[in-house]
Amino acid sequence: KMGRDSDDPYEGPPHEVTVKAFYLDEKEVTNKQYAEFVQATGYKAPTDWANGSFQPGTGDLPVVNVDWRDARAYAEWAKKRLPTEEEWEFAARGSDGRLYPWGNEWVPGNAYTKESKLLTLQPVGSIPSGASPFGIFDMSGNVWEWCEDNFRPYPGSTAEAKDANYKIIRGGSLGDDKTDATATYRNWVPPERKYEALGFRCAKSVE
Repeated sequence: KMGRDSDDPYEGPPHEVTVKAFYLDEKEVTNKQYAEFVQATGYKAPTDWANGSFQPGTGDLPVVNVDWRDARAYAEWAKKRLPTEEEWEFAARGSDGRLYPWGNEWVPGNAYTKESKLLTLQPVGSIPSGASPFGIFDMSGNVWEWCEDNFRPYPGSTAEAKDANYKIIRGGSLGDDKTDATATYRNWVPPERKYEALGFRCAKSVE
């Protein structure tokens, strides 16, 4: 079951979807991994890097300042793809439909959000207690993550069908409140935009 009933009309109504078997990266793509892609292909580096290289000591941080096409280019190079919104939510919620990756209640210390009072991004995979039922790290907080899909209201929704060319992002970030870091909260931005709080992870279909 995808979505939930909440004060946000774009989170609902809850509805059943079918998700085929897939793989999802345990962690978000890091600066170090993205640098391998840049070096191998000559692709442009993220805008926050200096002279085409990430800052020393930040190799294990999630890569940011990449737009949707940048993320997609990396995924294709890695012989993967971006996850669909349905896949992302299922991986975060598990088969029991939890609200956060670890359960239905907010647990301080399980995610890097505004409540953490941290000012800088943290290394991927550094909060094992915040992992989803499938062992996927950082699906709540630290950085938002690009999904493959264009934004659309859910079936049966009365919410306004706006921003149809925008891409879905999920998961919340270090600067967002815990209410934006649930496994059901939806956000969407123009595909060409780059943000200091937006990265991605890759998925792969099961053949």
